[in-house]
Amino acid sequence: MDEIAAEHAKRGDVVDESRKGLHAVMTGLMENWERVKEEVRRPVNPPLGPCPACGRELVARTSRFGTRFAGCTGYPECRQTYSLPAEGKIEAAEGACETCGSPRVRLTPARRKGAAEPMPVERCIDPACPTNYVEPVPIGTCPNCSGRLMLIHNPKTGKRFVRCENYDREEEPCKTSYPVPQRGDIKPTGGVCEPCGSPKVVVETRRGPWEVCLDPDCTTKQATKKPRRAGAAQGPGQDGLEPGRLAPPMSYRGLLKNSDYRKLWVSQAISTTGDWLIIGLVIDLAAKLSGGSSPRWAHSCRSGSSRPWCSVR
Repeated sequence: MDEIAAEHAKRGDVVDESRKGLHAVMTGLMENWERVKEEVRRPVNPPLGPCPACGRELVARTSRFGTRFAGCTGYPECRQTYSLPAEGKIEAAEGACETCGSPRVRLTPARRKGAAEPMPVERCIDPACPTNYVEPVPIGTCPNCSGRLMLIHNPKTGKRFVRCENYDREEEPCKTSYPVPQRGDIKPTGGVCEPCGSPKVVVETRRGPWEVCLDPDCTTKQATKKPRRAGAAQGPGQDGLEPGRLAPPMSYRGLLKNSDYRKLWVSQAISTTGDWLIIGLVIDLAAKLSGGSSPRWAHSCRSGSSRPWCSVR
């Protein structure tokens, strides 16, 4: 551009030279298009090993619904897929499964805030492989049907939970089910929680064991929950506030969601505005009677103003 501005080169010659250079680059790119495409996709869809159905490569993908799965690069000719855990890092492990011949993967759970570094686990990529089956462990007695509560591992998602053994019974099934921590060893204690009647278990982690009730809605857990932050939508008379008074809202979204909070907050705002209006009228009237002026409100009182305190003159 400087050469063209100084009239040392012509615009057409510069454009032709740029086109030749760009053509050479695009030609090399199109000749190696498949290789470039695979290199670009590799960080997004990491390879997980050869496909047992067609021999091509399995890669980690994400569906339109947000779930992760391992799919063959030979799609749509090969439709071999395997479900993968929703969280954590997934890498290819060395060797293939000795039982079914499918690739092995290394799963590293996502690290929680303040938690220790999680340990990676190697497993077969096929959830239906016998090596991924974990025998259910009895945890205690169901408080609703007196059946056994079993600790079950889901081979597809990799998560575990507690469910009654009569959950899938055809006649009068028991739908008792509890979520459990996904890390640490869970052992039954044989004890029962007195408030809710659910079994108690011991969860052993790196930080040490602790005894918990299986029921997430147990009153013992409600009592140990952290208090809600100031300003959250709550009922009257809570957090030491005056009955019928609420703390200021933390956000407009929280204000709009709670109808009772919204009505009470608006009524408080109107009441506060009325109090300040009366105070302003009294101060302005006192200033006039004493022969002084009211500079605080004088600048807002113009001719034809409808403000109440402007009439006190």
